[in-house]
Amino acid sequence: MHTVNAAVVAPRTFGLIQRDLTPGAGQVVIRLSACGICHSEMQAYLNGPAAGQLPILLGHEGVGEVAQVGPDVDGFAVGDRVSGLFGQAFATHAVADVTRLVRLPATLPVEQALLEPIKCVVTAARGAAYEFGDHVALVGCGYMGLLVLSCLRGGGAREIVGIDVDPKRLELARELGATAVVDARGDRADVVATVRELTGGRMIDVGIEAAGNGAALELACAVLRRTRPKLVMVGYHNRPQTINLSDFAAKGLIMHVTHPSYSEDQAEDLRRALWALETGAIPAGRLVTHRYALDEIGAGFEAALSPPEGYVKGVVVIA
Repeated sequence: MHTVNAAVVAPRTFGLIQRDLTPGAGQVVIRLSACGICHSEMQAYLNGPAAGQLPILLGHEGVGEVAQVGPDVDGFAVGDRVSGLFGQAFATHAVADVTRLVRLPATLPVEQALLEPIKCVVTAARGAAYEFGDHVALVGCGYMGLLVLSCLRGGGAREIVGIDVDPKRLELARELGATAVVDARGDRADVVATVRELTGGRMIDVGIEAAGNGAALELACAVLRRTRPKLVMVGYHNRPQTINLSDFAAKGLIMHVTHPSYSEDQAEDLRRALWALETGAIPAGRLVTHRYALDEIGAGFEAALSPPEGYVKGVVVIA
């Protein structure tokens, strides 16, 4: 079976290439409908392939339907709508292991069914588990941060504070469960003082960093209380950065880096993610704000790097 991939052929440059796909044992070929744009792939886009290397095939937030079934596959058939954990999904077709897929109900819209990031949200929310009456803060109210926040509402937190530099994203944070929001465009000391006032001087018990940059990580630590608070890293830090760790040491914090390897059972987190999407516990679809065709993918990545007004999540729509 043929596929057309949008591949990074040079720094900040995509090209369309054609390839042949053959599913192996326990695999299927998926005809893709959409794939989300994720910041974890930005460095590959910015840097491009090294000299002499093949084009880079990106995309790991795919959804589509089974187009071909390989040997030794049980439980999946041609026409099944599926999503899950597989790569090279900025394409018309991709190969996936069936152990890393789940079937989707026909009622679940495509833009809500990007299961990989929702699985990561589930992993992060489980890692961020707070105690009844805790003060919680989210630093970075983008797509992943807002969805983690939506998982935490109703769990008995005394305060859930959303912190960001974008007023519209702070409005979304309120809608999705934040009990208070703080605009971080000013001085960091002002943010810390506002959080101290909101918490009656206690500060934050569980801080969640979901921005993926050193300044946000330092801010998340700055608003934590002393003596073993919890810091949960959701943001993807995949480039060299200089970070001041003084507060990390002074507060004796407990850090959870809730990226995929943190999950002890990714298949179970996938199942929980599907449940959350079906029930509306995670309102992923409402945060998809921008859509691009496969041959417009470069514009989609540039928008993710320099978000236009109202941008939260971009999706490449393939079919």
